[in-house]
Amino acid sequence: MSEDALALLAPVQHRSANPLLRPGREYRGVPVESWMLYPSIIAGATFDDNLVWSRTNRIAAPGVRLAPELVAVRDVGASKTTLFGSVDARIYPSVGRANTLSARAGVEQIWTPTHDLTFKGKLEYDRTALAISSNFVVNNSVLSTIASPLVDDKVKAEIAVQKTFGRMFAGFSLDAAATGYHAFETSTGWAPQSYRNSRVETATLRVGGWMTPTLYAFGEASGNARDYTNAPYASKGYRTVVGVGSDRISLFRGEIYAGYQQQFYENYVIGTGSSPVIGGQIFWYPTRWITVRAALDQSFTDSNLPTVSNPGGYPNKATTARLSATFRPTKDFSATWRASYERSTYLATTRRDDGWRTGVEAGYQLTHSMELLGAYEFSKVYSTDAFGGYTRNSVSLGMKYRY
Repeated sequence: MSEDALALLAPVQHRSANPLLRPGREYRGVPVESWMLYPSIIAGATFDDNLVWSRTNRIAAPGVRLAPELVAVRDVGASKTTLFGSVDARIYPSVGRANTLSARAGVEQIWTPTHDLTFKGKLEYDRTALAISSNFVVNNSVLSTIASPLVDDKVKAEIAVQKTFGRMFAGFSLDAAATGYHAFETSTGWAPQSYRNSRVETATLRVGGWMTPTLYAFGEASGNARDYTNAPYASKGYRTVVGVGSDRISLFRGEIYAGYQQQFYENYVIGTGSSPVIGGQIFWYPTRWITVRAALDQSFTDSNLPTVSNPGGYPNKATTARLSATFRPTKDFSATWRASYERSTYLATTRRDDGWRTGVEAGYQLTHSMELLGAYEFSKVYSTDAFGGYTRNSVSLGMKYRY
């Protein structure tokens, strides 16, 4: 989904294009038979003053980034097929162990046999590599900190169908993901992470109707099953919400909802997590070149990287609030500011985390093919875990080339 999308099963908008947005640059790509190819590459430099997201023994390091990407689109009649693939390499010459290589590839299919019926399918592979700290701890004292990438491979599939019945609509989606973790290098050797391997399946049903030409109401129910190699992490749960949404009222569009959720964990120490749910997201378009987005959501997570105060890697209830603003005063310049707050309440422990993040990204089109990119991010986490909090600043500068 694009950042301007409300939800996977949100009803189809009355207009395919949002008239409140300023049109951006159009890139023709490379035509090959009935396909359009969009190749690009990002090359640049980065600096991180806390590469391993650690409270103690922080590691500051400059690095270089190389990220090629290829997107291929075939849009014929009622069928649209998108193939995509990308690699993101980050190299830190002064901290060799922290080098990371992430990758993504997949296919997405949208089929609309009639104007009131839509099928969507997606198959994706993700390799995520994140440099984090590995502390060698003796009697609660950190003796050393090294940087080591935590690597996982994930395969996920998603199918969805939406049907409109006059002023009513219904949608159903099913998604599944399997994740496998690589061994993690610590200061005392390699630590297997296979106990964190998981399979997660989620089914979601949404029904609703248009109350007015611009306002709709909906109800949504979802159930999930989360299986882990380490059985105590396994759980099953459900979430039900009701809400209202708007395709567009004046300069606003969005959805708000409220409901209830429960997650039943196999580990008797954790037991059952229950909580009300309040959330949604709102878009505001004060001008054609400014978009403001606010979002709130609450959910239960599963396994976490064990810490001294959370050796079982217990899950948490996460409440996340996000605010962002995108500026596009001209077709050649765009900038996005983001800020977020996340409250993590860990189950079966006394650990509590409060995380604040903010940052800005900007791009300036030098030529039709070359774009100058810059970004800055600040993170601050307060934690009752002695080793859980940290402060981090990162900055990057690069060029993006589109063929």
